[in-house]
Amino acid sequence: MLICKSRKSQVLSPDFIMSITIFSVILGLGIMLWNTSCEKSIRYYDTEQMQNKALYVSDILLNTPGVPQNWNTTNVMMVGLKENNTDILDTDKIISFKMLEYNDLKRYLGLGSYEFFVNITDPDGKSLKVSGAITGTAAVFARDNNDNIIKQLLENYYDEWDYYWAGPGTPSHNARTLYNSSDATPPNERGLFTMLMSNLSSYDTVIIEAENSFDIDAADKAALKNFVDSGGTFIDIKDKKDAQMIKHFPGIPDGGVADASDRTGTIIKKDILLVGKDVGETITFESHRFRYNISDVDKVIVESDGTAGKCVVCLWYYGSGKIYYLPDGSDDSGDPIDGMDMDGIELAFGSNETAQAENIVPVKRFILVRNGQDIQRGIMTFYIYK
Repeated sequence: MLICKSRKSQVLSPDFIMSITIFSVILGLGIMLWNTSCEKSIRYYDTEQMQNKALYVSDILLNTPGVPQNWNTTNVMMVGLKENNTDILDTDKIISFKMLEYNDLKRYLGLGSYEFFVNITDPDGKSLKVSGAITGTAAVFARDNNDNIIKQLLENYYDEWDYYWAGPGTPSHNARTLYNSSDATPPNERGLFTMLMSNLSSYDTVIIEAENSFDIDAADKAALKNFVDSGGTFIDIKDKKDAQMIKHFPGIPDGGVADASDRTGTIIKKDILLVGKDVGETITFESHRFRYNISDVDKVIVESDGTAGKCVVCLWYYGSGKIYYLPDGSDDSGDPIDGMDMDGIELAFGSNETAQAENIVPVKRFILVRNGQDIQRGIMTFYIYK
């Protein structure tokens, strides 16, 4: 007869359990350390790649003029901000850079999946700004209701200006101070203009948009000339008296009388006055007065469509200052010209979402940037992040 004998249970010894536990801990730590090491290596590699890319792109921006050399938003193949044959950043290219779509800029810069942000500051870390047509404190002299176009532009872009109103009634405004003819001696339009001329030392920019019914005298002519010669900006808009404000500046010839065909022009050179418009775009003005031979103008901004070789929005550099002439501040519908800027632009570009980024690589470079006739020192920080 078979007798079944039960087997005794085998119990794992404490030493064996301890060995398994230690082995498991060591294995886990090894895997964790391996993963951490791999992550660090990948992160280091990514950071190194981003640093190389940031250095390369910032070199392209600062050390090349781009392709073509005088590129704009319609023909750009490669973005570069350097002036031709100098080490100074070109204001016109900076404006075009600002106007390009973000994703287009990423493509031109070859950034792929990386995001970017560019910030240019002064050496003290304050935001650097390219001045607009208006610099510093401004004064406006106007006399007709349609001259309120300039007032609208000022209120949109600027908040430190005085209004010399020679028209009837009291216009709406947000000017710092409103002067009218009754404040002047004699109390008329002519007296108000002389009052402005005597106050020129208080301003950096003067805008005269007035179909004047009077001739300015020798003292007022000298005051305006000295104002610009000393670094002021003078913007002359549709002056009625044979462009008299401009023609008294030595070296600037009289403008020829414009006709209806000169109301429409094409931008042939970027300028801070029309920061929202690009080369090749057309502008139609509500009114017109004068046109100038292109050969007589320092910078032709808008060329007449109706009269070849004639400038209808022009810039002269005079002494330490500058003089603008344009037919009107309004378009053919009576609204302010789309894209006209009075205040300038801050030098910040791209997508500033760095606070939410996983990995950020900044590159700082010292720069020189042209601001009108002045050269400003600055620091460009180029961020690549993802």
